[in-house]
Amino acid sequence: MKTNKKANALLLNRQRAYYNKRRLKQEFDEAKFPQLTQMRHSLNQLGIRLMKESAAQNTAGIQSVKQEMEVIDGQIQSFLKANNIEPLPQYFCPICQDSGIINDQICQCLADCILETASLESDFKNKALEQRFDNFDLNLYSEKALKEGGLSPRQNAKKIFESMSWYTDNFSRIKTSLLFTGPPGIGKTFTSNCITNALMAKGYSIIYITAAHLISTVQDQLFRDSKSQFEVFRPFSLCDLLIIDDLGAEYINDYGQRQLYEVIDERLNNQQNMIISTNLSVEKIREIYDERLSSRITGNFNVYPFFGDDIRLLKKRGPRHKP
Repeated sequence: MKTNKKANALLLNRQRAYYNKRRLKQEFDEAKFPQLTQMRHSLNQLGIRLMKESAAQNTAGIQSVKQEMEVIDGQIQSFLKANNIEPLPQYFCPICQDSGIINDQICQCLADCILETASLESDFKNKALEQRFDNFDLNLYSEKALKEGGLSPRQNAKKIFESMSWYTDNFSRIKTSLLFTGPPGIGKTFTSNCITNALMAKGYSIIYITAAHLISTVQDQLFRDSKSQFEVFRPFSLCDLLIIDDLGAEYINDYGQRQLYEVIDERLNNQQNMIISTNLSVEKIREIYDERLSSRITGNFNVYPFFGDDIRLLKKRGPRHKP
C-alpha cells in the first residue's frame, strides 16, 4: 500500500524517538536493579536457544525452551510489580506493532502523521493565532439596519458570534457544516480563525485551506507526485474540521469542481464538520458551479450571511470613525 513519504518519515522519527526512550529507561532500571539485568540476559539467551531448536525442527526442544522462557518472563513481571517499575510497551503503536498498517488499512498512528504533514501545509497563518473570540469587537459593526425591520450589522455579528461560540463549545456532539457568505472584509475569515483557535486549544485537528490551494494541491500530488487518489484525499477526511476559505476565488473549471466535490461529498457522507467561507451569495454559488457541487453546498450547510462595512477600512480610518 502506497503512503505519503513525509508522513512515513514523520512516523519513523517518532518510532525511533520512542525506541530510544524505551532503551534509556531499560538501562536506568537495570543499573538500579542488577538482578533485572541478569533475568533479561537469561531470557535473551533462551531466545537464541529457541532459534536453534526451531532451525533443527526439534519440537521437544522448542517446547522445553518456551516453558523456561515463560518462567523467567513471569519472574521479571513479578519483580517489576514488586519494585513499582512501570515498563514501556515494546512498540510505539501496539495496535499495528509499528508497521503503520493493520488489516490492509492505514493505522491511526500513520493516519495522524498524514494529517499532521497535511496541516503543516495549510493556509492558517501565524498572525491568525491572535484572532480569538475574546477579542471579537462588535463595535466595528454598525448599529444601523441596512433595511427597515432587518437586523443591523452589529446585531447580525452578535448573533453569529454567539452561534459560533456555541458551535465550538459543543463541537464534539454536533454534525453541522457552516457556510459563511458575504463581501470581503466583514469578518468571515476572522470568525473562521476564532473557531480554529478555540478548537485547536481543545486538541481538535483542523485543516484550513483556500479553495484554490486545495485544488492545486490535489492536482500537484496526483500528476506531479504520482500519488494515488486515496493518499491525496485521505488527509481531508481525517481531520476533525475542514475549513475551505475563499470559495469562488479559484479558477473555476470542470476539473476544479470535481476535486472540490470529491472532498466535500466524502465529508458530508461521513457526517464530518466543514466550514466554507465565500464572497459569493448562495444564488451566485448556484449560478457559477455545476448542479452537483452547488447542491451539496447550498443544501447541506447552515448559511450565515455576513454584512456591513469593510472592517479593514474602518480600522485604517482609526478611532475617529464611528460606525
